[in-house]
Amino acid sequence: SIGAIDGATPEDMKMRAIAVFTGLEVRTIGPSPFQFRGFLQGGMLMLSEKGYHVSFPQTYYHLKGEATVDDISANALALQVGGGIVAGRFTLDVRWIMSKPSVSTSTTILYQYTDPKTVKSTDDRMLNLFMLTAGFSPF
Repeated sequence: SIGAIDGATPEDMKMRAIAVFTGLEVRTIGPSPFQFRGFLQGGMLMLSEKGYHVSFPQTYYHLKGEATVDDISANALALQVGGGIVAGRFTLDVRWIMSKPSVSTSTTILYQYTDPKTVKSTDDRMLNLFMLTAGFSPF
């Protein structure tokens, strides 16, 4: 348990994020004020950060020390399926997003009077997200 963290500045942050999404939409047309649409979208997200450095003071639970994030990265492919109703400038959609993000971290912690310890972890659980979205287009 690291209590208070001190010494982090915006210059320490070296995060890079890239997201690309594309898709296909099918929409009905006609004189009715309500139109129906369905869509299928796919995309990818890549995120990484390196070199983030913080120092923390001594507390009851630990000595003072420093922590360095050697690497944080996440990569994911996502598929989104959905559909909805369009009424003039308003939309109401139901979306199902499926993804299996792969996240890995490597952090080095150095407490005072001890040797550095590096903690590495990875995770790649399946993610299912259901959303109900409402929208308005002013143009």
